[in-house]
Amino acid sequence: MKLTGDEVETNVEEAIHYLQLSADQDYPSALHALALRYAAGEGVPMDKKKAYELYKKAADGAGHAKSFVQLGGMLEAGDGVECDIVKALDYYVLAHKKGAPIQNTLESVMKVEMAKGGYDI
Repeated sequence: MKLTGDEVETNVEEAIHYLQLSADQDYPSALHALALRYAAGEGVPMDKKKAYELYKKAADGAGHAKSFVQLGGMLEAGDGVECDIVKALDYYVLAHKKGAPIQNTLESVMKVEMAKGGYDI
């Protein structure tokens, strides 16, 4: 609410503080939300490696579906981490199994890799 101003005055600094407190308690949604902020540099300094670590903690520790999608995207693009298409596909598959809407992402990656001859189904 403090991030968006829903029913209260927007206070990004305070919102980040509470997100961090929740993330410190390993709440998956807080880990994911804080990772989004670090990835975009919203309210905190941009830090792709920290974003990746937070997404990974939310995904691996609690199975947070959207974090699996973000991990896949970062690995696919080499965004703050070394590009790894195979690992990206693994995360997309895990996201799909958790119910995340990833068909377009997964489909596009597979088409590109199949065209390059790098991924055989």
